Amino acid sequence: MYRLLSVPFLLILITSCSTNDNKNELIEEITFTIDDSKLSEIVVNDSLQVKFRAPKNWKALGEKQTIDFIANMDSLNLLPSDISIKPKHVFIDSSANCFLMVHSVSLSNESLDDNDIEAFYESYLSERLGEQLLRRGRFNKEGTLMTQYVMKDGARIIFKLFFKIDRDRLVQFDYFILSNYEQEIKAIESSIGSITKQ
Repeated sequence: MYRLLSVPFLLILITSCSTNDNKNELIEEITFTIDDSKLSEIVVNDSLQVKFRAPKNWKALGEKQTIDFIANMDSLNLLPSDISIKPKHVFIDSSANCFLMVHSVSLSNESLDDNDIEAFYESYLSERLGEQLLRRGRFNKEGTLMTQYVMKDGARIIFKLFFKIDRDRLVQFDYFILSNYEQEIKAIESSIGSITKQ
């Protein structure tokens, strides 16, 4: 089934989903509304097998700036040894209130065993996030099964979206926006809609 959704409707859809695992959940095909005027140039990352567009006027950080930015992210510095999250891109808006991080997420072979990486990672996230997690949803975008978490961290809302790119690796997009997100939500919608697995 194909449905054309705007982000407000998508949020209603996702917030209506249970935070608990549901093997019988309905996974719909979703086509996003994309406004090109709200997006930057296309970014292609062959190692992540993905292309996307960040919201317009969200500046891409250079390598050194990215390293310095990541150094202040406690959540990335306190990971268990069997999970590796490597930031590949960071984009920040002019006010520094909103930012996008694109990561490669991988597990050691010993941790993966015969378990699916998505199930393993979701178990880790559910345990770690606790009350920060508002809702979880899954949808199919152009043949790619994507999982999205909506989280709250202080004054920010976080949209965490990830999908599998090979046996032991995921690509993850984290959009951090202020709770009063009306001015950014269409750009976020368009950016998520631009994400394409190669």
